[in-house]
Amino acid sequence: MTGLSDLRKFAKQHKIEKEIVNRFWKCFENYQNSKKEEFLEFFPNYKKNLINVGLYRLALQINEWPDIGNENIIAYSPITFNGNEVGMYKLIYDLSGEIIDDVFVIY
Repeated sequence: MTGLSDLRKFAKQHKIEKEIVNRFWKCFENYQNSKKEEFLEFFPNYKKNLINVGLYRLALQINEWPDIGNENIIAYSPITFNGNEVGMYKLIYDLSGEIIDDVFVIY
């Protein structure tokens, strides 16, 4: 990967805009079901239409400077609830386009 055009091509090829939203909702539903008390604390009067997520930032991350071979593409989405940012969701890809991890954080 050599530049911004490669990063944009990667995002399109791997449908990152769609993928981050779809995977967020799966993760969010797991959170809602597995941590009910915490969920109700952070999301009182929850309605799905009050949550907003979408690709906000895409970055190439070099994990072990100056070595090469351990880089990732990271897609970031803020999580907003009722107009307020309440968390962050990110997908971590290897350079072949495989999702290797995701991170879900509520502030």
